[in-house]
Amino acid sequence: MKRIYTLTLLVLALISFQLSFAQSNTTIDTQYRMKPDRNVAKENNYFYFDVSQGKLYTNDKDLDIQKQYYIKFKNSFYDNGGLYNLGFETDVVQHTLNRRTKSELGAFAIIYDEKNGNIIGVRIVTEYSSEIYLTEFGAKFLNKI
Repeated sequence: MKRIYTLTLLVLALISFQLSFAQSNTTIDTQYRMKPDRNVAKENNYFYFDVSQGKLYTNDKDLDIQKQYYIKFKNSFYDNGGLYNLGFETDVVQHTLNRRTKSELGAFAIIYDEKNGNIIGVRIVTEYSSEIYLTEFGAKFLNKI
């Protein structure tokens, strides 16, 4: 009985740790955008994952275009390239309540070189586009500049 109790506490602690990791707010400045041919273009973007408020703020610094998405944490995973991702998706309830446009529905991820590692970039997938924005570290890590 004591083993079951200890195991249950350990599992709850691990779940709590994962949720707290996923729930931290994150600011990311990117300097590059991956083009369809897998080369990179110089672009300056800002992302603020305000997980505590359920929002993602983006700003294209070159064109001064700002966007806001309603998000919620979905999962963490390693992608096919072995990179660690924190995945988010549109919070459909908040999206609907706030009457946002269909173009704002999507999936969003913060990409790391490894769990608790360096940020490589941000992936945004919507009905109309699929974009990867890279930090300076990410561009060097992927040997694209």
